[in-house]
Amino acid sequence: ENGENIFLSKWSGEGVEQWTKEWGTYWNDAGLSVAVDADDIYVTGYETNGNNIMEAKYWKNGLAITLTDGKLNASANAITVVGTDVYVAGYEYNSAGVQVAKYWKNGVAVTLSDGTINTSANSIAVGGSDVHIAGASYDAGSRTYTTKYWKNTDVTDLNSGSSGVANLDIYGNAVFLNNGNVYVGGNSVSGANSTKPTYWKNGTAFVNFSSASYFHQVTSIYVLGGKVYLGGFGNYFGNGPNLGMVWTAGAWRGMEFSS
Repeated sequence: ENGENIFLSKWSGEGVEQWTKEWGTYWNDAGLSVAVDADDIYVTGYETNGNNIMEAKYWKNGLAITLTDGKLNASANAITVVGTDVYVAGYEYNSAGVQVAKYWKNGVAVTLSDGTINTSANSIAVGGSDVHIAGASYDAGSRTYTTKYWKNTDVTDLNSGSSGVANLDIYGNAVFLNNGNVYVGGNSVSGANSTKPTYWKNGTAFVNFSSASYFHQVTSIYVLGGKVYLGGFGNYFGNGPNLGMVWTAGAWRGMEFSS
């Protein structure tokens, strides 16, 4: 095989690897999210077909379910399972070459953005009959990123920023429900070349590490005992490798990735 493959590993609570599985095509593929429901294991991501087009997929116990028709690039970024219902968040490009945010419920697509600027759905959670999604849009003309939150198909813009740096991502990457509250994890612009880890509780922003400089990216959020935990990566000192990081209550902890 010539490209990148998908890996799935199981580890014990003591940090001992139990097993690892690998699969993929000749081209580049990616596994982006995992959910476990009883004895079933779900993985989302994409596989690249023979026409070099990314197909959004999820796998249940190794069996692939394809969400898009393989004509336009697409990705399944996140998954949650509620009873017999499977919800997947991601995007699919339209014929104009614009990324359109979508979620799929049991394989049926729901469109979240209008297809005029690149938009992606990156995380999904379900509470009762409501679907909650975190994501982002990027306006290439103004180089403006906007963190977005959808409740079903109703969208709220949580923040936006233009750093002037084309690859400085301002994303809503995580959503979490706790005691009737909706938490979104992401980041916000703090300077020409820097972002700050940020979360929103019911739409109100909390900058978790206000003195942060350089680049930080939040990729997950969890709430336990009233305390909010953000996970992600970044480079606080402005040199050397990125660090895996956990932030909570305004503090931070950095762990360098092992090679």
